[in-house]
Amino acid sequence: SVRSSVGISSGRYLFEITVLELLENEDRRQHHPTQNSSKPSVRIGLSTSCSSTSLLGCKDEGDTCCFDNDGYFTSGNVVEKVDRGFIRGDTLGLLINRTDGPNANTVSLFKNGVRVGRPQRLPESFAGVAAYPTVTYRNTTLRLNLGPKPLSPLPFSCRMLMDASAEDVTVVPELTGKCQVVCPVGLPDQGFFDWVDLFLKDNPGFIEISDRKIFQWAEKSGLWKGQTGGGGSNDKPEPHFGVRLLDDFDVRTLLSHLAPATRRNYIVPELTGNLLSDKRKKLLSLFPAHTFERKSYIVLGEPTAAYKEYIQSLMLEEKKRQAAVPARRKRHGFDDAPPRERSRSRSRAHSQAEAEGGETKEKTNEDEAHKHTESGDKEITLSEEELATKYRKLCIPDITERVLAKTFAQFSLPSEDEGFDEICFPWSPDQACKDHFRSWVLQCKRTRLVEDLRPGEWFKEEWEKCQNKLEAWQKLQEKWKDPVKRKELQPKPAKEEKVAEKMDDGEAENKREEEAADEEKAADEPKEPKELDLDDVEISTVENVENLGNGQPLFSAFEYEDWVLLRTRIQLHLLLHSFKKDLNDPDRESFGESHLSFYFNKYFRTSINIKNFGLEKFSDFVELVKDTIDVEAETGFLRPLLPTDAKLEGFVKSVEENRRERCQRLDAGDETAKLSFVRTTESRRREFTSPSRGHTQGRRRTFGGAGESSHRSRSRGRNAEDRQRSRGRDYRDERGGHRDYRDHGKGGKGKFEGGKGGSDYGGARKGGPPMGKGGYDKGVVGKGGCYGKGGYGDYYGGYGGGGGGYAYQDKGYGAPKGNFGGKG
Repeated sequence: SVRSSVGISSGRYLFEITVLELLENEDRRQHHPTQNSSKPSVRIGLSTSCSSTSLLGCKDEGDTCCFDNDGYFTSGNVVEKVDRGFIRGDTLGLLINRTDGPNANTVSLFKNGVRVGRPQRLPESFAGVAAYPTVTYRNTTLRLNLGPKPLSPLPFSCRMLMDASAEDVTVVPELTGKCQVVCPVGLPDQGFFDWVDLFLKDNPGFIEISDRKIFQWAEKSGLWKGQTGGGGSNDKPEPHFGVRLLDDFDVRTLLSHLAPATRRNYIVPELTGNLLSDKRKKLLSLFPAHTFERKSYIVLGEPTAAYKEYIQSLMLEEKKRQAAVPARRKRHGFDDAPPRERSRSRSRAHSQAEAEGGETKEKTNEDEAHKHTESGDKEITLSEEELATKYRKLCIPDITERVLAKTFAQFSLPSEDEGFDEICFPWSPDQACKDHFRSWVLQCKRTRLVEDLRPGEWFKEEWEKCQNKLEAWQKLQEKWKDPVKRKELQPKPAKEEKVAEKMDDGEAENKREEEAADEEKAADEPKEPKELDLDDVEISTVENVENLGNGQPLFSAFEYEDWVLLRTRIQLHLLLHSFKKDLNDPDRESFGESHLSFYFNKYFRTSINIKNFGLEKFSDFVELVKDTIDVEAETGFLRPLLPTDAKLEGFVKSVEENRRERCQRLDAGDETAKLSFVRTTESRRREFTSPSRGHTQGRRRTFGGAGESSHRSRSRGRNAEDRQRSRGRDYRDERGGHRDYRDHGKGGKGKFEGGKGGSDYGGARKGGPPMGKGGYDKGVVGKGGCYGKGGYGDYYGGYGGGGGGYAYQDKGYGAPKGNFGGKG
């Protein structure tokens, strides 16, 4: 676009352009038939000094008028077809008549010296102001002629613009001294862009350089914009023009480097960039201090009365536009009915109109027009709530939530130390703006997630230690519940220290006799350690939770719910302390209830849901782990109650205390004390996760309770692969009978009496009776299994069809050891 620096205030003058080339990319038109971004465009017309040179002929620009190459005349919202257009080689002359007479304040187009259409009236906005010749073009090569002689003479004499009298024109004064560059700073969704528009309205000599303005220029210049994904904002709108220079923001980069080379006043309303210190420094480096006066306007606090009046006018205009939509839809034959119903209504109306000779249709149109006229007479005003609005709510956000969450912690206000010549506060004083900004940042920290937060090394090390400890404790509990393995936990008598001096033969003999007596005494003692009553153990005096003195751990009575609560306590403790360490922000040392699930998943790669604990309210969940976390009343943040170096044994003691309390309440008849946790898929096949790699490792574990259920769960997990592999597969044993691969299979049948029976693949090497239901099923309930009859274990079973053997890892379902069977 080009605009003359000389405006016509009076008189009659002419200027011309000649179309030398009309360039059109045929390949682009073939691939994008609906996109007219490559179509040549020429507009010749007038504009005021405060209008945009790039928006000549746009409907939203009421202070411009023009003729285009398609043969249309555009003036504000008025578009009129005046000619078939012009082509390459045509010379176009624009005659501006601001004299007294019948054609005063009109503009006429001449093509090759011949008038095109009638003279067109200038817009009302040109009254009393100079009209500046303006030309916009795209994919076109033009020749501009301002005089002194026309290229295509007119039927009458007319002076060219170069030959204009000084009293008939207004010359734009050349800027002297330093130009200005304004860096406005505001907060998202608090009237920032409305203030920028009002600033440009009050200061028409300033040019806006921003992404939103570039895309507005592109749209109003005729570029077609494709559908967007809805992820844009007012600060960074999504382009989707199909033009590489626009979609890649190369145009913005180019303008940033060209603008400082021209003497203009600029405003750069980059909302996110102007709130970041490094971006502000980069902006100032483009506009040197010896050429530009660099100012910053901090638009925070209470808006001015002029701003409120401006946004109220915008809100009222939008409200009127919305109110006119229903009447316009009805006037054009649209309503809110479904498409099929609208089609049927039109068909019925059309048939009825044909039957009545068209009278119905005419009458309907008259009625609709009358209703529209009546509705238009109703006065539309703003409500009290709308009048009290400080900031106008726009249809799209100023900054997307994702960008805001990543950048708001680095936001800061500009200072003169950064290189600004002046910092202005158009709304509120300096200190009030700083307080407003501080409170907004604190509110954001309380309500927004830190999506780029990563667990630190301290958390990874501590969580790995906790997982290993939890797994060891669960193994110890299983070992204690196993009658056979429990013996390994029996405390052994301490060995006497060896004496350095040599003993004589008598002393050595006495020593051997004493040791033999001690061994006989130990042999007479029971094999199994005596189980303590946990209710009689004082928890506060326990020094070792893994051994209460007889090998029994403090957590021996833990059930599934107790293990879940222990694990959850440890996870919450680590999460809150790690969040504080990793974020390292004194203004945000914790987070609220709404963010717990997000950060829990980020650190532990799993979700937490209070409904899985059988609860509906978060306050009830906090009560369940009240000795680990708490909620601050003022901020609503979660707060850890234990120090960073709290020992894991303390969590075990807390869980045991709560377990005892629940048991006492249940014994007293309080059914509300019973816990009913939801066993999720993850809890059924608990997999311990490595915090460094983020994937599962180790064998499967379950939070088993007391009794047989723990053993069954463990056996099923161990033999799952065997069962899957062995279904339907068996082969003949060379020593007799079938060898059955099925875990639950009955013992094989011997071919001859006295032969050794079949052997279950999952069990022992030697089977049960040759024709019986013996065999050994390793860890799975079934006939001949651990809990079955006539099982085989520890090589104490019979070779023939005799009695049962010792049940492996069971409480005594099988016959005692040594009860051998007879010969087969």
